[in-house]
Amino acid sequence: MIYRPTLSSKDTAEDILLLADLAEATCGIVMQTAGQAETLNLMPADQVRAAREKIAARFRGWSSELTPLQRFLKWSVSGARTRTIARFSDLTIPD
Repeated sequence: MIYRPTLSSKDTAEDILLLADLAEATCGIVMQTAGQAETLNLMPADQVRAAREKIAARFRGWSSELTPLQRFLKWSVSGARTRTIARFSDLTIPD
């Protein structure tokens, strides 16, 4: 099943940009444009880590007030041993 996060009126422009950052960090490739040419470049590991840390910092701590997009972003960068078993679950593996 493919998950498509929906946007709500509570989502900010920053959240949407973080989703783009997450997409680049997940595949490790960034598109760069120079004039009319577009090239795909590999992201250095430290840049991938920095993007994931930026998203994690934005959603540090648990909050029931997160939008579906924000929950998706938070879940995507959480550690595999500490995150919930599914994006919209409250159950973690230790539970």
